[in-house]
Amino acid sequence: MLPGLTLLAMTALALLWVNSPLGPTYEQLWRAPISLGVGAHRWALPARLWVNDVLMTLFFLAVGLELRRELAQGVLASVRRAALPVSAAAGGMVAPALIFYLCNRGLPGAPGWAIPTATDIAFSLSLFTVIAPRAPPTLRALLVSIATLDDLGAVAVIAAFYGRPLGWPGLLISLAGVALVGVLRRHDVRRASAYALPGALLWVGFHDAGVHPSLAGVSLGLLMSVEPGVKLDALARIAQDACDDLKVQAKQGAYLDPGSTPALELLVAARREAISPVARLEEALRPVVGLVVLPLFALANAGVALGGSEPLAAGPRRVVAGTVVGLVVGKPLGIVLASALVVRLRLTTLPAGASWWGVVQVGVFGGVGFTISLFFAELAFPPGPLLDAARLGVLAAALLVIAVAVVARTVGWYRREPRAR
Repeated sequence: MLPGLTLLAMTALALLWVNSPLGPTYEQLWRAPISLGVGAHRWALPARLWVNDVLMTLFFLAVGLELRRELAQGVLASVRRAALPVSAAAGGMVAPALIFYLCNRGLPGAPGWAIPTATDIAFSLSLFTVIAPRAPPTLRALLVSIATLDDLGAVAVIAAFYGRPLGWPGLLISLAGVALVGVLRRHDVRRASAYALPGALLWVGFHDAGVHPSLAGVSLGLLMSVEPGVKLDALARIAQDACDDLKVQAKQGAYLDPGSTPALELLVAARREAISPVARLEEALRPVVGLVVLPLFALANAGVALGGSEPLAAGPRRVVAGTVVGLVVGKPLGIVLASALVVRLRLTTLPAGASWWGVVQVGVFGGVGFTISLFFAELAFPPGPLLDAARLGVLAAALLVIAVAVVARTVGWYRREPRAR
């Protein structure tokens, strides 16, 4: 819940900053160039792009790692179990995109059709935990799965529709990064830091090729090993040997000192290797992404001047409408209809302990697009009224989702859902 609250706090700070007497300093700060380099080789980007293109790569890396784990052993590991979240995520992307397109067809805002297609994992999950604390854990898992698959869909949309013409030299650099990951995995290199170099090659290659460089994070996450170095049965035997060793020393009245318990030292090393590289890196990234990357992204992109009349002109007004209706109405509608279709076709079943009211709840909270919606807005529109309108629509949609969820809880909607056992 803390990442969601931090995200909300940074959003409020950005809004207060832009609409205060210090408002002009907001854009001055985020447009200021920051350069890094060695010697004569310097690389300069505006501060906002350091956040959007560089730091957000860590967020997409976390998404790739989670997808890799879910594909191997989670809800996406079998076709029948994956059918519900995959279909719900697809419906939850198609319906909002269609609504936005119909609102902006033939207008300058049409390129922003992808803005309402995303679900923010941290924000939506925090709200779900606070507002629907008695919902079955399976519904929480469904929301996380849908949001994660939305992010994968976002990756595909960015690569297909928001990239520049592909540059082959950059693609060759990216392939070199992929090949280096393969070499490391072939030699069973499990230390996460060893993958920093191929990750950098992927980022530079995608950047030069015209593909958004944050996609390097997803690619690296999907390529990493999900297999532990030590199986659980082997870890259990090593733990038993360590216990026997300690019992012997206890009978002798000995004290622990370095080197006196080789079985215990082996247990510590085995315990570390029993956790896969994907799980270790995912755990290490979670606080960095949740408490640093996403809040900085919100601070850099959520600043919208609320006092001007320009965002309410005809074109921007359609962008606001398409974003709000797409997220607040299109998201739950698409999620529920797609879920009903696959259940009706008997391709899957509802999660244990959940009802259709629960799926509607998930759909409502899926309308919190925020991070990736703002990301799409930055890709779709240059600085100006359309971008400001898209940001305003994303923020308004999040507030409306919160209002709908709170009212639903107040009138007893959530009491229709059976308590988790």
